Amino acid sequence: MKSLGRALLATALFACCGAAIAGKIPSGAKATQAEWNVLVFMNGKNNLEQYTVHNWDQMAKVGSSDKVNILVEYGRIDGYYTGNGNWTGVKRYRVKKGDKPTAAGALMDLGRAKLNTDMGDKDTLAEFIKWGTEKYPAKRTMLVIWNHGQGFRAAPSQKSTHRSVSFDDQTGNALYNADVAAAIKTALGDKKLDIVSFDACLMAMIEPAYELRNRADFLVGSEELEPGEGWDYGFLAKLSAQPATTGAQSLGRFVVDSYRDYYTNNPSGHTTLSSIDLSKAGLVADALDSVAESLTTSTERQAARSARTGMTPYDGSLGVDIGGWLSLLKTKAIDADSKAAIGDAQAALALAVKANYSSGNNIGGRYKGDTGLAVFFPQSAKEFNSDTSSDGYKVSNTDRPISYVRESAWPGFLKTVFSAPTD
Repeated sequence: MKSLGRALLATALFACCGAAIAGKIPSGAKATQAEWNVLVFMNGKNNLEQYTVHNWDQMAKVGSSDKVNILVEYGRIDGYYTGNGNWTGVKRYRVKKGDKPTAAGALMDLGRAKLNTDMGDKDTLAEFIKWGTEKYPAKRTMLVIWNHGQGFRAAPSQKSTHRSVSFDDQTGNALYNADVAAAIKTALGDKKLDIVSFDACLMAMIEPAYELRNRADFLVGSEELEPGEGWDYGFLAKLSAQPATTGAQSLGRFVVDSYRDYYTNNPSGHTTLSSIDLSKAGLVADALDSVAESLTTSTERQAARSARTGMTPYDGSLGVDIGGWLSLLKTKAIDADSKAAIGDAQAALALAVKANYSSGNNIGGRYKGDTGLAVFFPQSAKEFNSDTSSDGYKVSNTDRPISYVRESAWPGFLKTVFSAPTD
């Protein structure tokens, strides 16, 4: 989720982004294969609409080329922003240098074409990915989901509309992490995206990474809240300068570096961004399981609780930095086997986190860690139940269940050591 200010955090609704294109391929002509497609699912159908223009202008400063397509599915709604013709609905663009997002400049109006315009629906996301990759073939593809985000579940629970990504105010719908994974599979089959990324808050967690590990090679996201301005799309200039030699790992680093530069020059509270190698998500999950399962004595379990007390969750969530917790735990009274398991987990994290930025992990005496990947980590039953989406973390949940919850030892660890009612 992008932040509109701390006071608005508790009531902010969440949504995500799309991608756009301008310029048609003549009928019967074969499209030239580009090096990269950057698909931006930019959902402004909510209270972040005003910020869509800031990020659009950054994209249009670079623009598409024969080597890089910047494709945006752009949603707008009444009530938040009136510029660029004050149009509403969902349109597709191929962003060209100097473009403005006007209705006349759109390649397609989804409503007029009688296509799905619900940007909280996985079928809309799937159609956009399929359209972009087929209409504009490229060797590599990056998907950016733009809007609010809330981490582990990334969808509304029955309790509230928190834990959402790509929240559509018109329909009340949003995407679960499982929906994002399903949309990619629907569009691409068994083929992976090179990068799935979130210009949204709190999405650099092991739960989304584990869910998406078979759908993309890398994940880019923030452990912390993002400012309203979101990413700096100036990274597209670096990509456009060297598209043929830029792989997924390098592009992820470009995004993180641009974010670092932007918020170093325009400070906006505590900011983070990281790029995760999803081929290592299972390794991190297994290593964290080994740590949890090694803490067998009452002394060691107390050490786990003490280390958790030393951590500050990311604002608006109960996400705790995994590396920070492991470092604190290693200083506590635990045996050699547990220390070895922690070392293995730290090594797995180092392999997974390929780029990482933090504006400073000690904030007013609160230690956040900021090593690049967080995990849902309530430290009591009361804290677990206070989370509006905690039902999604129960093993018994059948509503688009979280793979990490179903397949890891972490929910059992939370129950045994922290009394969290995860079933």
